[in-house]
Amino acid sequence: MILAKISKGNIPEFLKRLMASYEVVAPVEKEGKFAFSPVSDPAKVRLDYDTTILPPKQFLYPPEEKLMEFKRDGSAGKETIDTTKRVLFGLHPCDIWGIQILDWVFDGKFPDPYYRARKDNTLIVGLNCTSPRNEYCFCQSMGTYTVDKGYDIMLMEEGDNYMVHIKTDAGNQVIRKSSDLFTEVSAEDTNILSKDLVDKKMKAKFKRKLDTRNISELLDFTYGSPVWKEFGDRCLSCGACSYVCPDCYCFNVKDKLDLSLQNGERARTWDCCLYIDFARCAGGHNFRKDKATRLKMRFFHKEKSFVDDYGRPACVGCGRCIKACPAKIDLTEIFAKLRGV
Repeated sequence: MILAKISKGNIPEFLKRLMASYEVVAPVEKEGKFAFSPVSDPAKVRLDYDTTILPPKQFLYPPEEKLMEFKRDGSAGKETIDTTKRVLFGLHPCDIWGIQILDWVFDGKFPDPYYRARKDNTLIVGLNCTSPRNEYCFCQSMGTYTVDKGYDIMLMEEGDNYMVHIKTDAGNQVIRKSSDLFTEVSAEDTNILSKDLVDKKMKAKFKRKLDTRNISELLDFTYGSPVWKEFGDRCLSCGACSYVCPDCYCFNVKDKLDLSLQNGERARTWDCCLYIDFARCAGGHNFRKDKATRLKMRFFHKEKSFVDDYGRPACVGCGRCIKACPAKIDLTEIFAKLRGV
């Protein structure tokens, strides 16, 4: 572990220097809420934010992206790969976990070159949590309130300073270029960062919880539960929960021609299993016509299939889905009812 220290007063200058070489994406305030956005003014960066509306995944896996351009004359299509040098600054541990989950998917059996190019050109600067960011958080249940990989630099708030954990060579190079902004840490500083101490401080502060014990088997046993219809009847199938999720990754691909019908582009857009057309196939047959079945499908994918494939749920406990749902559907409530609590 390589540690350093930077005063909070030096953060704007550090950001300014990063902006000279990278597009810097950081949390900013927009109409009383927070969002990750490219910034050119360090003064607008808000490291005291609670939770952003959308997760930072949009800068690695955009809501809509052009994959290639093509012509109808039979010539080879031209891929459009984004190689922008970018820094994602101030990510909470749960959002870093979300990116790790996307890594497993997009760098797995069938590697995605578009995602990989963005990730290879992205530096991740994390920001630790010292308490739940809002009443919707349940990241302690998911084990995502701390993270020990998936970042290049981690800022850990301590009084008027940030302790800086440098994880990768890329992070080390960035720190070295601005070494005049950083100081060495003491043994006392190192003790403050003890994971056991952080765990003890954090766990007692969470009020919303999700019991994840044997969660895959629980869903098997409750496949026919009336709970799915109860919440399915409330669901609006709007897709808000999926769009704000750090690790939902379903997408659709469409080809679009221009007015000449000779040139076109292939685009990828986020999709959602709650949409009525998601499971519609050739001939018009729909495997999941009713809302309850679609809602159940989303939970079975994230909390069963993903657990069976990767060993953990595709959920980081950020609570965005609960906050964004206009029907007030709370996944922790669903699982409590499935367990009969």
